[in-house]
Amino acid sequence: MDDSAGGFHRVARVAATRPLRDYFAGRICSTTSGWVFRVTSGWTVWELTQSPAMLGIAVFLLLTPQMMLAPFAGVVADRHDKRTVLAIAHAINGLLKAIVAALFFTDMLTIGTLFPLLVVVGAAGSMDQVAAKTIVGALVEEKDLATAITLNAVIYTMAGFIGPALAGIAIAQFDVGASFLFAGALSWLFVISLSRVPPIAADAPADAVPASFVDDFSAGLRYSFNDPLLKLLLALHLASATLGRPIIEFMPALVSALFQGGAGQVATLTSTVGVGSVVGGLWLAQRDHRRGMLAVVLAGMASLTAALIALTWNPVWWLAIALAFVVGFGMITRAAGIQTIIQYEAARGMRGRVMSFYGLLLNAGSILGSLVVGFFAELIGLQLALTLAVLAALYVWHRLRRPLTTAMDDRLRATGRASA
Repeated sequence: MDDSAGGFHRVARVAATRPLRDYFAGRICSTTSGWVFRVTSGWTVWELTQSPAMLGIAVFLLLTPQMMLAPFAGVVADRHDKRTVLAIAHAINGLLKAIVAALFFTDMLTIGTLFPLLVVVGAAGSMDQVAAKTIVGALVEEKDLATAITLNAVIYTMAGFIGPALAGIAIAQFDVGASFLFAGALSWLFVISLSRVPPIAADAPADAVPASFVDDFSAGLRYSFNDPLLKLLLALHLASATLGRPIIEFMPALVSALFQGGAGQVATLTSTVGVGSVVGGLWLAQRDHRRGMLAVVLAGMASLTAALIALTWNPVWWLAIALAFVVGFGMITRAAGIQTIIQYEAARGMRGRVMSFYGLLLNAGSILGSLVVGFFAELIGLQLALTLAVLAALYVWHRLRRPLTTAMDDRLRATGRASA
């Protein structure tokens, strides 16, 4: 298909290219599986305890291992065949989800048996996070890397709609045991799809691998936060995750304050954010990514912060929907744009570790931001707390905008791509 006919032809061509096509087919299954399991486990905890605190603990146990093990996962992704890493991680996850289902069917599923399994599922998921983000670079030509990265992000966003819906149907029509089994089957389908993906050589050459994981991790940490461009990108990413992301977690309270609305309005706004993310991702995927990607990232964060502030105080329902769309559009263009620049500009043997820090900062920032906003919301009110957080993110954007542009220009000149 001729890319000159339009950017969306490029998207269609890249998506249909083997082995990326086979990987994406399986990736839809794996990301959907994650959401099905997350929703089903939350529902199960609620049914067992009727306790919001226990729900919070369940989310903490599932997500914290992914955050804590992210640097280790980055080392593994750089050292080993990413296809093998993904296959092992999802084979384990599929087995664990089947065990949870078996415990339900034998009336042995309790908080005491579920919580330890959530920790192990989260730990296995940490191996998925980095390898899944960096494997696409080995499945396409360099000119198609940015499109593949963005499509990967769009698949994750779409799974955020599909997974909860399928979990709800499975629970309503059958029971949580069937939903857990379904999640496990989807994980195994991903493992099967990986058999159609060729082996991928490790990014880090065997003779360059340090003697220990600690050495490898330390090398990745020094590289990520000493590189003039990468450290600024990661700082911008942390600011957005910490100061902009919390509005999603506080959406129920915000809808109640603005519209005296309930679950239906919360679902509508949250879904609209997702629709904006999908549309933004598809728009980003069809662009010529070799030109102006940093400008897209900076514009995405600027529009995101502006829309967040407006949404926080806007009392008009139809305008809130429009602003939620802009929020989603800004979120995906900022996040996918940063991932694209990192995977273009990071040294090949360091991509996994740099992307592991990207994931670590995303999870840590989301948790920290929610705690800080929640604390200040008790003191000064939710709307003002959210506004101050977003204004802080905008301040970081303002301070980093010129240094980032300078660092990118220096990188382009140093690599002979000043005209890119």
